[in-house]
Amino acid sequence: MSFKKERLPLFFVTSILVASMVLIATMAKELTELFFYAELISIATIYILISAIIPTLYPKKIRPEAIFFGGTAKPPYIYPKEVYSPPFALLEGKVKEEETL
Repeated sequence: MSFKKERLPLFFVTSILVASMVLIATMAKELTELFFYAELISIATIYILISAIIPTLYPKKIRPEAIFFGGTAKPPYIYPKEVYSPPFALLEGKVKEEETL
């Protein structure tokens, strides 16, 4: 089974979380410790997933005309090289589809 490039970061994060859950579950001596570790892992899971989801909301390539709010007769004052968006491997196919449109 081969993984696509888009799914590799999500697979990596999931495998680390599952490994840490198993490791902590074997180290817990009391039930309260197990619940404490479960809370820590759930907080870490939410943080990692949010930090992985937020970059996917930004396209890798942005058209300056889409963010230009100036006058209608003036050209955009920003160039495509100046527009920043965080790169993320999960959006490669989506960006290529938008570029062809």
